[in-house]
Amino acid sequence: MPRPVRAGRLLRGALVALGWVVLVAAADLAAGALVGLVVDPRGDELVVGSAAAVQTVTAEEQVQVDVRSATPAMRDLPWAEDYWEEYFRVDYAYDPFLVGRAERAEGRYINVDRGVRRSYEPAATDTAPVVWFFGGSTMWGEGQRDEHTIPSEVTRLAEAAGAPITAVNFGSPGYTSWEAMLRFEQELAHRPAPDLAVFYDGTNDLRYQNIQLEAERGDPAPEHPAPHHVLSSGSPTPVPDEVEVEVRQPASGWERWERTSLVGRWLFAPAGAATDDPGPLVDEAEAQALQDRVIEVYGRAARLVRGLALDHDVPVVQTWQPISSGPVPGLYEGIPGRLPGVVDLSGSLEQVEDDAVYIDGGHTNELGARLVAEAMWPAVEQALGG
Repeated sequence: MPRPVRAGRLLRGALVALGWVVLVAAADLAAGALVGLVVDPRGDELVVGSAAAVQTVTAEEQVQVDVRSATPAMRDLPWAEDYWEEYFRVDYAYDPFLVGRAERAEGRYINVDRGVRRSYEPAATDTAPVVWFFGGSTMWGEGQRDEHTIPSEVTRLAEAAGAPITAVNFGSPGYTSWEAMLRFEQELAHRPAPDLAVFYDGTNDLRYQNIQLEAERGDPAPEHPAPHHVLSSGSPTPVPDEVEVEVRQPASGWERWERTSLVGRWLFAPAGAATDDPGPLVDEAEAQALQDRVIEVYGRAARLVRGLALDHDVPVVQTWQPISSGPVPGLYEGIPGRLPGVVDLSGSLEQVEDDAVYIDGGHTNELGARLVAEAMWPAVEQALGG
């Protein structure tokens, strides 16, 4: 007959078991909290995530280093890491209809005041023609210091030609041709009209139209979709009131799109990064549909820009930007030929190897900005009456 178990032994056993449960739960909680700091952009720790840069920092420090500083196009630049630290400190502000824009920054390499990034200034500019520049992060100068962005390099070329200009850089990360058009309209409403307006678009137009195409195919949409005009017809996509505009803190759904979409991975992966080949982005019909969408929306934005320019007696130069080899051969490069009046700059970087200028699929170093400016300058000079 078994010996009866004493109540004391039962109590001790229960306490031991409870202790183990508490320890395991505590370990699990700690592990979960640690993971949460990495993947949750809404906690006490800020996360800046993209296929190009994912760093966790405290809200007090906000010190981050983009992995693009280690690409061949940037790794030999002594200022690269400090530049990206400043980049992640740029303040973004809500802007009606545009949702968000780079609003303010004060640093050694990046300075933005009320949505205008600082540009190179010639010695004498009192009577110089004023040239407005519009575009996304490539015009704004992601990966470039203030005085070496495309507007700054065009200003240098104008100065060297004996025809100095005053550049106003209205570019902002994320803008498509549609946002550029809206920003042009807004600035014309409360500033004296410039002597020339220059537009530089392409990559973001492809990016956001591809998101829309994937959504219509039934692919999971990002949890925090880009607040841009991506529809091929109708009005801009509405943005819920509760959406917090924070360009530097993309939600996990957006990050997953960048990692799984071929366009996203190609565009935001650091130059030279190895990626698994997931096969073709879309079949031939879908590739044609994507190209048609870009042309339709870009074309409408371009026509609206010209209408606004005509109303205010402002000449315009509209350009199509270069990218590194895209995910579908000929898809991107075939677009500008179907856009009358648009200056095709897609071949402006072909004279150098991609690794020498591209820090990812679309952004370039300062050499790239200078080469693009050199290709852009003849059209700018002609529009100014040179």
